[in-house]
Amino acid sequence: MNLSQFSIDDFTSPIDIVAHPDDSIHQLKKKIKTVTYRHIPVVSKGEVVGILSDRDFKILQLIPEHQDVRIREIMHDDVYTVFEGSRMEEVAFEMSKRKIGSAIVKKASGEVEGIFTTTDALNALIEILRGDVNEN
Repeated sequence: MNLSQFSIDDFTSPIDIVAHPDDSIHQLKKKIKTVTYRHIPVVSKGEVVGILSDRDFKILQLIPEHQDVRIREIMHDDVYTVFEGSRMEEVAFEMSKRKIGSAIVKKASGEVEGIFTTTDALNALIEILRGDVNEN
């Protein structure tokens, strides 16, 4: 079995919530409601400009006026992005090399398609080792 033949497409998690750099934490919390997210892309003018993690939110809870903090003040702007069809081997290797937990997956048009996380990579590994997926 040649693992380099697998793309991230079958293992990418969809994203239905994105933040804008000028959003406040309060505005973002209203978008999220009760759903929990570990990573939220920050998008401006159709481009991914940052990412927020659940750790960012946990730290903010310690600041009394955290509701007024703008996303741009806490986002990480060094975002790893890839396009649909990227080889899983390359994406996972780059994530490991950078010691990051996710890659934002974009459509050919540049729109955000989803996110590929370390959890997605582990799920892919399990399915591949079990023979639950076919090579592309």
